[in-house]
Amino acid sequence: MRLLKTSPSASTPLVKSFPDDAIPPYAILSHTWGPDGDEVSFQDLQELQRDEGSLGAMHPVETKPGMAKLRGSAGLASRNGYEYIWIDTCCIDKTSSAELSEAINSMFRWYQDADICYAYLSDVEVSIAEPRVEMIDPATEAVLHQSRWFTRGWTLQELIAPRDIQFFTKDWTSIGNKLDFQFACLLEEITGIGVSVLRGSSALDEVSVAGKMRWASSRRATRAEDIAYCLMGIFDVNMPLLYGEGPKAFIRLQEEILKQTNDQSLFAWICPSDQVPSALSGLLAPSPEHFRHSADFLPPDPALCRASFPSSMTNTGLHVQLYLKPEPVDIPDFTPAERRYTAILDCIWDIEQEDTGVAGLNRNISPTIQLLALGGDQYARVSSAILRSSPSAQSEETSSGDEGYRYVYVRQKPIGTVPDIRLRARQIGDVSRTADSAFDEVYPEPRWDQRSGVFRPHPSRLGSVVGAFRYTFTTSQLSVQVDFFVGIGRSSSGSSWFYWCTQRRVEGEVNLQQSFLSMQELARTRDEEFSWGCEQGGIEAYTILSFRGNKPCINLELSWTPDLLTEAPGTITVIPATSDIYYRPWTQIPNQSASEHS
Repeated sequence: MRLLKTSPSASTPLVKSFPDDAIPPYAILSHTWGPDGDEVSFQDLQELQRDEGSLGAMHPVETKPGMAKLRGSAGLASRNGYEYIWIDTCCIDKTSSAELSEAINSMFRWYQDADICYAYLSDVEVSIAEPRVEMIDPATEAVLHQSRWFTRGWTLQELIAPRDIQFFTKDWTSIGNKLDFQFACLLEEITGIGVSVLRGSSALDEVSVAGKMRWASSRRATRAEDIAYCLMGIFDVNMPLLYGEGPKAFIRLQEEILKQTNDQSLFAWICPSDQVPSALSGLLAPSPEHFRHSADFLPPDPALCRASFPSSMTNTGLHVQLYLKPEPVDIPDFTPAERRYTAILDCIWDIEQEDTGVAGLNRNISPTIQLLALGGDQYARVSSAILRSSPSAQSEETSSGDEGYRYVYVRQKPIGTVPDIRLRARQIGDVSRTADSAFDEVYPEPRWDQRSGVFRPHPSRLGSVVGAFRYTFTTSQLSVQVDFFVGIGRSSSGSSWFYWCTQRRVEGEVNLQQSFLSMQELARTRDEEFSWGCEQGGIEAYTILSFRGNKPCINLELSWTPDLLTEAPGTITVIPATSDIYYRPWTQIPNQSASEHS
């Protein structure tokens, strides 16, 4: 560990290394970084020491804005009797990835072991005559609420880890200490961290995983990976740094947390209201922001927790034991193979028993999430914008049928059943007239099974156009080519499908791939114009959901009237959905097509 010497007699700040068993008492600085180039780095101090006295004027490093902060904190530590102080900007050689990784994995402990921490709020300029919290007026409190220091990811552990932390304004005026109860209450109001945790009377282990995540839910970091790395100490986990992995770092953090605890409040997150939830998602949250509105949870009572199977990440997803209760099937287009379950999480919802008039903790209430069975032992979370409560799994007297603890696999990016597409074309009207329809080609062609006449969409295309199909319609007077497009997606609940179709006359030398890509772009910006059926120039197209066994299927049904077929198609008419035709079992679909591909 490197420490900065605080002696005011030294014209050049000196950084000295100490082995772990010989670290002297030290102060430590908590602050927010300025723009690139403003802070004094380890290399800057080496350069300053190397060039001392040789330039004959002020060294360029001395003019950096961060030098005033460095000398101000070192001088404060010296006046308080400390010979050394640790400052992250200059006590870590950030050009060494190995040293940076070791420092970040050790940082929580370094702040924990410091005698005193100085929190420097560079954007707070309120002057207070005496360092007494009673002197802080509402205006000053408002300034503290807006301080950037309370919005950064790294300063979270710097607030929690030190036993003693003193807060200072831009001009180094003391404004409070977290050991002071009244000031700690103000900190709780700003950060959401309980006074007992701030003052050290409650251990971090007494706070649920979701509770700790909520502390970080409104904080930000310059690099995406740091929002995970800055939480390692709070969760007492270690992991290598992989800058460049982006949001995957937060997933890795949660995987490490799972190795340390059976607290399933880790799964009790909800998608923020300003984001669109995925139809299918994993059990691990994409970011701490997803815990912003998590309620107060407590870790499970080990004496009451029946779940004993360890969680682990595998190549088929997160392997975890959950208490599942099947939900009733009441949705017409619900896939039989994909049944939905309520998963009761092994943690306690901290709800006061207000309805009984008895204050206290109800240990029989737990949060629940919804899972969708995808087949075999694969599941996915659905309705991720919703979190409900239920009697806890520990309070269930018995389990029966499909209800009870179950070992499941949940991929972080689940792949559910994707409906096949089958094609049917039939002539209506005067069938005695000479007329014909021919299926020409399909795109993407590799998804077409020529033998069975089935198009199998790729899961990555769900939510947009999944396939394009080109037909030629011919009468004795004319011949026209038409491209048909089918879109498929999952509802926001994840347990039902939405699907639509549209058509476009082929004009000029446009290949089907070009037509497909242009329709995809159109669907991204004008999806409200598409419906389950449409009509144009004597040709009607419908998409109807059916099932063959447990396999969902979208049937693209084409009906055309030779008498109405025209070269100039006119505008597309959207056909509104009706309950009697929007959903029909496969066996009820009439087999009247003159040209059928199924």
